[in-house]
Amino acid sequence: MKPSPDKPLRTAIAAHASLIVELANLSALSTETASRLTQLEAEADLSDTKALSEITRLQTVNELLPRRIASREQALANAVGTVLAECHTLVQTHLGPTARRIVAQTRARVETALRPHFREELELDRAVNASVQMQEVNGLEWSVKVEDPRDPAGVLRYAERLLQAAARLQEMDANQPAAAAA
Repeated sequence: MKPSPDKPLRTAIAAHASLIVELANLSALSTETASRLTQLEAEADLSDTKALSEITRLQTVNELLPRRIASREQALANAVGTVLAECHTLVQTHLGPTARRIVAQTRARVETALRPHFREELELDRAVNASVQMQEVNGLEWSVKVEDPRDPAGVLRYAERLLQAAARLQEMDANQPAAAAA
């Protein structure tokens, strides 16, 4: 079976989502650790080795967490870049060519059907552009263009739009008449 062309994009989105969850967990751990450390420092019996051991462990974790969070935030920024790169690759290698092919096949089919009814090319061209079939495929090429959103949320919205366009194109491609595929 042929691998899905949108799989790398889906993988990049999943990696991004995983990093968001990891950052949320690290933030919660940081809050929890700081709270427990504050409590133990104020209330623990300093002659209790078990309590001192836990204080030492919590201090170490408390010192390491900001660096770990910063590292994961950098990984998240890189993941956004990866999602955008995968979006561009999907548009350039699959969505754009597929959209152009569907538009061209539809145009050729409609022109062939309408040609006997129009003598002049200009009238034929207007009729083709006004046809229901062309209206359905108009904008396909524009919906799968390379964009460069400025913020991470915009990149993720762009990725989701492309995944929706990929599904729509796949459905339209499957519904193309067999004669057009020849």
